[in-house]
Amino acid sequence: NNEGFHAVSAFLRPEHFYEPVHGRIFSAIAAQIEAGRLADWVMLRRQFEQDHELIDLDGARYLAGLARAAETILNVEDYGRQIHDLAVKRGLIQIAEQVLAKAYDPDIHETGGEQIGQVMGQLDGLGHHAENAVDAIRPIDPALILETPRPPREWLVDQYIPAGRVTLLAGDGGTGKTLLSQQLAICMAAGKSWMGATVRPGKVAMLACEDEETELARRLHDICGGLGIAHDDFEDRLAIICRVGKENRLVKFEQGEGSPSGFWHHLCRWLDTHRPQLLIIDHAAQVFTGNENVRTEVTWFCNRLEYLCQKFGLSILLLCHTSKAVGSQYSGSTGWSNSVRSRLLIEHDPDNPDLRRLIRPKTNYAKMDNQGVSLAWSNGMLKPERDDLTTYADLLTRQQEEGRIAQIFLDALDYLTTRLI
Repeated sequence: NNEGFHAVSAFLRPEHFYEPVHGRIFSAIAAQIEAGRLADWVMLRRQFEQDHELIDLDGARYLAGLARAAETILNVEDYGRQIHDLAVKRGLIQIAEQVLAKAYDPDIHETGGEQIGQVMGQLDGLGHHAENAVDAIRPIDPALILETPRPPREWLVDQYIPAGRVTLLAGDGGTGKTLLSQQLAICMAAGKSWMGATVRPGKVAMLACEDEETELARRLHDICGGLGIAHDDFEDRLAIICRVGKENRLVKFEQGEGSPSGFWHHLCRWLDTHRPQLLIIDHAAQVFTGNENVRTEVTWFCNRLEYLCQKFGLSILLLCHTSKAVGSQYSGSTGWSNSVRSRLLIEHDPDNPDLRRLIRPKTNYAKMDNQGVSLAWSNGMLKPERDDLTTYADLLTRQQEEGRIAQIFLDALDYLTTRLI
């Protein structure tokens, strides 16, 4: 019954069958049905007349026996899932045997950590296939959704970085992307505003792949000094991870097919343990080694970052360069812009070369802002040109001072009113 194929085609593949000849039979059935033709044992008999394995099994009779023993249309999905599950278990056995063999082999010079990274990659791929089989398609329930209150829009940085999604921060070399993002990390960890925007306080991690520890330390001193932040303001909420000179690619591509790297699995374990609300990655060229001009590779990579957001409940700020073209807002395929919900740009102010501008050229959840905030470099950090937007602490102090002055005025007014009465 060809309708049975559609019940299993979303998750079952020829390689899931234990007997190779059964996999080839399933592949032939799939090719016929997907081409709009009827697949039956007569067609298969003609197609497999020269198949040596089937000839050894008495060819036509074997196919006819399979047809007679086929599952009913009602049971075919359950049977298909059993085949898939057994394939996953065979994969686990194979991985376990490889692990034992390599661990015992004295001639293999890979470290234990390197072997663990490889095993995690294999397990992740196996688990991904298993997840797809268990829950290939899961529609949302509109009735259930409408019975609950409308969920509020959540921002990590108000109007700039939406919670739980990937945001792209682009800029030419030397415009201050890393400095700006390190300031954001410090402000979020210490509960300060950032460039005049409200920031949700929380844990933040920064993968610094381009600056050495001494430079990161200098910036930490400058930023904390400029914002009046002490080390105990962070508690355990700030993790700046220096990755200069290390293997930083998160994914690898072979013949256009992407797969997670060993570092990807190390990062996943770290995120699962420490659970930051924001992950800053500096920058894309270090962690993405595919072709930035190939949209499918870029989209696949961005989708894997979205997977991290969903799995670990975090937001990601990904830094990248602009291209050499005048007016460029990022480098490579349009997939970079299309795959993220928010995109920020830091650029030199055309009217004042001593200033930068931070603008929002793309935002799916807020108003676009191509004017942006003007930023000036001052004592090792970037500050809004307007003094009244320096820090959240300054704003709070100013509000408190204004409130104190207003209260003095009201007290004086009450006193004069009492004297007049």
